[in-house]
Amino acid sequence: MSTGDTIPESPEVISIAVVRPLLQSLLLAHTLLTLLVPLLIALLYCSTRHSRRRPIFVLNILAIAMAFSVGVLADFAGVSQPFGPTPFH
Repeated sequence: MSTGDTIPESPEVISIAVVRPLLQSLLLAHTLLTLLVPLLIALLYCSTRHSRRRPIFVLNILAIAMAFSVGVLADFAGVSQPFGPTPFH
């Protein structure tokens, strides 16, 4: 291959201009996802038996669980999207 040859465009070649925004959003989503684990631990550690029976505690646990599931889905979408059968369409 000479220096003037270029790589032919094929479905397997993905441009860095396309992948970079995906990686940035993936890193942001994953970073925010990992912050939920210490938040959950702190919530459980700082609560008492009486406070765990209050509706606000249950709603906080539910909100953390929902945010965690959205974060996992965002991570999955960010990883699988460039390698799907028809990427970025």
